[in-house]
Formats: sequence, C-alpha cells, structure tokens
Amino acid sequence: MLVVELWPAADRPWIGGSQGDSVLELVFGYNGFGRLTGDEVGSVGGGAGGRAGGWGETGLLRLFGSEMGREASWLLPAALVLLGVLLWWTRRAPRTDPLRAATVLWGGWLLVTGLTFSLMAGIVHSYYTVALAPAVAALVGIGGATLWRDRASAAARWWLAAAVAATAVWAYALLPAAWLGWLRPAVLVVGLGAALALLGVHRMPRVLATGVLTAALLAGAGGTTAWALGTAATPHTGAIPSSGPEGYASGPGGGRGGPGGMRGPWAGSGSGAPGGASGPAGTVTGGAVGAPGAAGGGAAAGSAGTGGSAGAPGAATAGGPGGRWAGGGPTRGPGGAGGRGGGPGGILNAPTPSSQVTGLIAADADDFTWAAATVSSMQAAGYQLASGAPVLAVGGFNGTDPYPTLAQFRQMVAQHRIHWFIGSAGSDMISTASGGSDDARLIAEWVAATFPARTVDGVTLHDLSAS
Repeated sequence: MLVVELWPAADRPWIGGSQGDSVLELVFGYNGFGRLTGDEVGSVGGGAGGRAGGWGETGLLRLFGSEMGREASWLLPAALVLLGVLLWWTRRAPRTDPLRAATVLWGGWLLVTGLTFSLMAGIVHSYYTVALAPAVAALVGIGGATLWRDRASAAARWWLAAAVAATAVWAYALLPAAWLGWLRPAVLVVGLGAALALLGVHRMPRVLATGVLTAALLAGAGGTTAWALGTAATPHTGAIPSSGPEGYASGPGGGRGGPGGMRGPWAGSGSGAPGGASGPAGTVTGGAVGAPGAAGGGAAAGSAGTGGSAGAPGAATAGGPGGRWAGGGPTRGPGGAGGRGGGPGGILNAPTPSSQVTGLIAADADDFTWAAATVSSMQAAGYQLASGAPVLAVGGFNGTDPYPTLAQFRQMVAQHRIHWFIGSAGSDMISTASGGSDDARLIAEWVAATFPARTVDGVTLHDLSAS
C-alpha cells in the first residue's frame, strides 16, 4: 500500500474507490473502517450506517437472521457451545498446551470475525461469511472429538448431547419445508434421538456406541451438507454469489434477493424483518425484495414497486430524467418512461452483449485507446470480456469515482481515443448522497446531448468518433 501511495500519481492508474486518488483512503474509509461505521464515501448504498441502515439490520443475532442464516449458521450454535466447553476444559492447562492454543486461535477467529459481521453498518454481503468456515469447522471438529474421547465424564456427554441437539433443532429451522420435505423432520428426529442416546453412550457396547456416533454425525451434518450439495448443483451468475438450491438461493447474484438478503427460513414478504432483507433504500409492496443489479421487475430506490417486488438501485434500462433503474425495463420517474437509453446489466451484474453489439465494439478497436466507455466497472467488464477490446470504466466500480472528470473525458474524445459510449444502467443510479463524485453522470448526460444515439439489440451506443 505504501508503494502505491508513494508512487507518482501521474505514472499510475487512479486508485479506484477513492475520491482523492489515495490507497490510504480505502484503508481508513470505503474498504476499511467505513465498512464498520457505514460512512463509506462513494458507496452505492449512500453511507446508510446505523442499526438498520441500507445494508441490513445489525446486532448480535445477525448471523442467525434472515440475512445470513443459511449462509453462516448451520453449525454455529454447536461451534459456540463447544468453544465455551473447550475454554473451560483447558482453563488450567499450561500456555503451551496444544488444545488450549487451538481453542484460543480458532475461538478468537470465530468471535472477532463473527462480531465484525454482526455489527458492521457498512457494505456487507452474505458471502463474506465464508470467512467463518475455518473457525466453525475447527471448533466443531476439535470440540466434538475431545468430548467423545472423554465420554466417560458426565459433563462431556451432556455438552456433546447439547451440541448435537442444538444443531438438529437449528437445521430444522433453517431447512425450507418445501425443499426435500423428508429431510427436515429426519434431521430433527435423528438428531434429538442421538443426543438422548449420547447421555448413556459410555455404557453401550462398541458397536452400539458407533451407531449412536454415526447418527449424531448424520444429523449434525445432514442439513448443511444437503444445502451445500444443492448449491453446487445450481448454476450461479452475477457478482454476488449465494448459497442454496434452485429457487432457494439468496442474495443478488443473478437477481435473487436483497444485498446479502434471504427469503427463508422465514418465507413471506416484508422489509428487513424475517421474510426478506431489503436493499439500500428499497421499499416492499408485495413480495420479494430487490437489490443492486437484481433482475426482474423491481422498482428502484425511493419508488414503490407495482408488481411483486421492490428494490434498491436495480438493473437493465433507464427511465427518463429523474427516473431510476429497474430490473427489466424503464421505470416511470418524473420524466416518464423511456428517455435516455441504456442497456442490459447493472451496477452488480455484468451484461452479456449480443454478437452484433460485440462486433461494433471490436471493429477498429486498434485505432483507439478505448474501444468503448461505459459507467461502472461491472458494465465495462461485460463488454470487455465479450469483445476482447479495452473498455473504459467511467467512475470506477460504483461509477462514483472522480475519474475521468468531464473535462478529461471530453479531452479524450477530442483526441479520438474513445470510439463508443455505451448507455449504461449504472449512469442513472449514481447517488452522491454518500459524498461520491457525479462526474460519471455528467459525462453520460454530455454524451447523450452531444452525440446521436444508436440502439442495437436493446443497447444504446453513441459513436464518439463522429465528432
């Protein structure tokens, strides 16, 4: 970071995500402490900190709630129980004792990471919780093996039974009733039965004790294993991955919910509360909740949906002046529908352009520094990957970076360095409420007012070389 910070600004790219071309600004702001406080300059969410800000409800139970429950918490109750037991078990052990050291290491990992995710008020997505997996796995494995080895002790049997029972009950709560309907009651019945049997396992013959242990393992791992297999069998698209089988995955990766949000195990409708986490500035009028870049009919920030969903800054095509981006078509703002054209994709979903659009971008690409320009890096990425030609991401990742400025962009155009400008779903959803730059919006407006529009397969392009 110091190398980047000390390198002459004229000889390196703009530091994306910063407003002052500084990597230290990312450390102490947007990608650092801002994630904890919610004060993230240039954030799409508008810097909505607080207990129930734009990125979901914060609190000690967040990892168990509708936002992150199925992503993170299948074995979390057992891990917490076993962490407490291991700390008590090793309270008199020497500092160098391997079991004590492992408990402190993995327990510290779990508590620090878990509390961070639970209380951070800034940008958070449910897939971040994968960082909890090593600690949860280690504590469940080490704690379970330790208590099984000491099963002659009544305390060890009781705590082991408690961990198994807690896991089975929580898996029953997490599993959707309509998905693999037999699995939910099976996990509960087998888990509670195994927990009860563990209380007397020390007196059982070896074969029977092995059977009890097997039942405990199957019940404890049954729910999370089935969910993992369902996830692996489901195609996933978009910038924000999420877990779950087809029809049950959460998050906006491919348009499946709010930012890190999830629709179950508390199926229904609502905003923020069980039944669906809301996206930044989203409002719910009758169903699931939308998200940045989510597909499908949602109304965007500050406007109520008229169909089955509502959402945060969305995807796809643009409304008129004052309009917002909706997933699947124009939404009617003060300027009415239509207006300045756009294209597929959104701030978190890269577009997949048609061969005709790709051909136009790639044609004569070697004659320009940039074959095209568009707002936000996800938009640019889709067109660049499809065409194999360089595409300038105006405004950086969120479209809120002050690079290039309108003056710099106009100079690039005057120097015939950019061929096409692609009307972007990112350009009209830029919010300066968080203090970000509006240069990308100004650039999009200048292009629309200066260069004729050409629509190809639903994508609006402006030929900047025609000046």
